Parts: sequence; structure tokens; C-alpha cells
Amino acid sequence: MAHPAHQPLLMVALGWYYGNDPGSADGVAWLKDEALAQNPQALQCPDTTPTTTSVTHAKRSGIPTSTQSPSPSSTPTYSTVFSGLKGAIEASDYLTYGLVDTVADCETMCNTVVGCTFVNTYHDVNGKNGSPLLTCSLYSKSHTAAEAINTGGQTQPDGSTDFVTDSAGYTKST
Repeated sequence: MAHPAHQPLLMVALGWYYGNDPGSADGVAWLKDEALAQNPQALQCPDTTPTTTSVTHAKRSGIPTSTQSPSPSSTPTYSTVFSGLKGAIEASDYLTYGLVDTVADCETMCNTVVGCTFVNTYHDVNGKNGSPLLTCSLYSKSHTAAEAINTGGQTQPDGSTDFVTDSAGYTKST
């Protein structure tokens, strides 16, 4: 049997927080100033095909190291596609989501996820004391305002219904 440090680690993000206050992570992984700072290619999302991305543990740090090559060194820029909507993107090329403090934090996350070309930020208002954090959804293809059809509608534990505000979409270019 192989030593656990030499076993591949499959990274599938079910949610994360990339922001300045680790207390805001609310049970999901806090990534800022941790794994991504040490290894920006550590977070790999599944492809839209049923395959997984494999990473291996670094010998000393224990931080996952991608088996894929790093992205180009040029700094991507983002263009606003839409803003101020009351619906989030609903599309099959969805990669992952998390919580961020700013749009710039969401763009930084996209830059660390292989295949990410579009971000959708919005406030998902859940319950009476809505979070100031932005939901940051990442996609592998660009989208338009016409695809921002997810308006919420789920009943919350306190009996209220969640809804989406301030939805904005940004496409990446290098």
C-alpha cells in the first residue's frame, strides 16, 4: 500500500470563502492567505465531462500541487457584461461557487481555477439578516443577462424566501 502522502487528492470544491475575515467562512473552506497564497493552482474544479482533476501532496508543506501546468503569466482583465439584475446565471458550464468580500476577490478566484472564463457575483439574500458577502459563481463559458434566470425562491428555516439582488457578470480576457 502506498504512503498516504503519495496518494492523489481529488479537489472538488463544494463552496468556499475567499475574503479577509475567516469567521465569515460559515463552515466552508477559507482560502485567502492559506492554500491559494502558497499554491494558486491548488483549487481545481471538475471539467464539464465526467472526469476529475487529480492533485498530489507536496512532500513538505502538505499543500496540494496540481498535476496540470500553470496558467499563462499575463494578468487577465474583466469586462462587465451586465449588472444590477435580480437573477443569477443558470447554466450547465458552472464550475464552483463561494463567498467573497469584493468583485475583485471573485476575479482572483476565477484566475486560480483552470478553465474559468466568467464570473457572476450577486447577493443571495437568505433570511432576515442578509449577509454582506457576495456569492461568486464561476463558469467556463461567457454568459449574457438573458441567462440570469435564477431568482432564488427557496424557503429558509425562518420561513422567509431567499432572493437574488445586485447580480453582475464579468467575462475574462487575457
